[in-house]
Amino acid sequence: MTLIVGVGLLAALTIFESIRIPPAVEPVDTSAWLAAAAGDTLIVTDVTGRELSGDVIGITPDTLSVWTPAGELRIDRGDVRLVRHRFADPLGDGTSKGLWAGVASAVLMYVAAQSELGISDMAETVSLGAMAGILVGGGMAIGRGVDSMVASERVIYRAPSRSRTTLAPLLSKDAIGAGVRVTW
Repeated sequence: MTLIVGVGLLAALTIFESIRIPPAVEPVDTSAWLAAAAGDTLIVTDVTGRELSGDVIGITPDTLSVWTPAGELRIDRGDVRLVRHRFADPLGDGTSKGLWAGVASAVLMYVAAQSELGISDMAETVSLGAMAGILVGGGMAIGRGVDSMVASERVIYRAPSRSRTTLAPLLSKDAIGAGVRVTW
C-alpha cells in the first residue's frame, strides 16, 4: 500500500513540475543592460558563482566581451548574475588628506619646539619652516602613494531575481516524501 501511495505522489509531483507556469519576469531594457565602456575593468560573477575579471572589449544587447589573461571571452547575458566595475580611487583625495596630516604634524612640531627650545632666532624659525615644508610635502606624497594603491568597486549590473518554487520527490529505503525549495 505504501508503495502505491509513494508512486502516486511521485507521479503527481512530476506532472505538477512539468505543467507549472513560469514566474513573471519584469521587462528589461536590452539596449543598455550594462553601463560600461571599452577598456573598463569588470568583475563578472556568473550564475554558478564563478568570478572572472577582464577589460571590456564590447557589449551587445545579449553578450559581454572581455579580455582576460586567457584571451577574449564572450559571456551571454543570461549567464551573468552580477557585474562590478573596478576603478582607481581619485588621487586628489589622498593628496589633500596627506596635506592636512602634514600641516597638523608641522604645527605640532612648531608648538613643541618653541616651548622646549625657546625659539627666538630667525634662523631657527626658518629651519623649522623648512622642516614644516618637508612634513607637508611628505604627507602629500604619502597620501597620494597610498591612494594610488587603492582600487574601488561598484555594482553596475545585477540580474533580475529568478524567484521560483521547486518541488522534488524524495525517496529513501524507508520513506517517501516531497522536498520544496523556494528561491528569491
